[in-house]
Amino acid sequence: MPNTFCHIAAQLPASRLLWAGADSRLILAGCIIPDLPWTIRHINTAVPFVDSYQLQLYTIAQASFFLCCLLALAIALCTARFLFTFTLVAANCLAHLLLDACQIKWANGVHLFAPFSWRAVRFDLSWPEHWLWFVLSAAGLIALLVVWWQNRNQPWPRLYQGKARRARFIGAALCLLLYFIAPLAFTGQIEREDNGFLATVHEQSARPGKYAEFDRRPYQGGFLTLFNGERIRLIGQVPDWTGQLSVRGRFVNPETLSVIELRRQSPWRDWASISALALVALMFLHSLPWRKIARQRPSFLSTETIA
Repeated sequence: MPNTFCHIAAQLPASRLLWAGADSRLILAGCIIPDLPWTIRHINTAVPFVDSYQLQLYTIAQASFFLCCLLALAIALCTARFLFTFTLVAANCLAHLLLDACQIKWANGVHLFAPFSWRAVRFDLSWPEHWLWFVLSAAGLIALLVVWWQNRNQPWPRLYQGKARRARFIGAALCLLLYFIAPLAFTGQIEREDNGFLATVHEQSARPGKYAEFDRRPYQGGFLTLFNGERIRLIGQVPDWTGQLSVRGRFVNPETLSVIELRRQSPWRDWASISALALVALMFLHSLPWRKIARQRPSFLSTETIA
């Protein structure tokens, strides 16, 4: 999918035009929510006791528009302008997913109609290495630095202070909890749909004769490494270089894939997204009212305490 800088470049200016006075940090929240499952998946590399197959199913569910809206709802319930905030954040989640569907990424797609349908939607308009995505990446970096400067002294959107404050915050906590728990209810449906060809990979004995796609997997010496660490042998159009590879093919036996088409991929997308997410996190931290928090912090050495 397009790296996070591309989403910022496309969605930040459009949102500020459509939602006059919208806080850039809320727009950025909508830009990054669909990428949170991708982040969770990458963190898993340092947590070996988590089942990689179940995690893949879980994060596919979590990246759906339906569950992104749950997180948008949690944010909106905490703010004074509930409907404005919810439509702003949810619309940016939808825009993110639609932009994702524009790139050609085998074994990938977005889920716009979940939980009613877990069939992936993809438009396959261009490869991630198209020059347009590099231009958008540069524009996104510039846009992010500009809004960082603009928001350095801006207060955050006001929290809800009405009579139903406790109920709103409890509702937000429940939405957040559901965001993390609800994906477990849909993993069976995703498996039956064979999203990302995960079921094909998981059921090794049933692989022979089945078509499969793999996106951006490590390749070396004729072997492709899958998400679960398994290495399968490629036959046919086998490259002699080492790197990231996307491949389409058909299994001739459980350990061998006959290549139909392959494409070398650059690690640029992953590093660009990691950089963008890190910068957004730093921007959020930097714009917190640290001085106000420090003034409000109780002093244990005050005159009253000593007395």
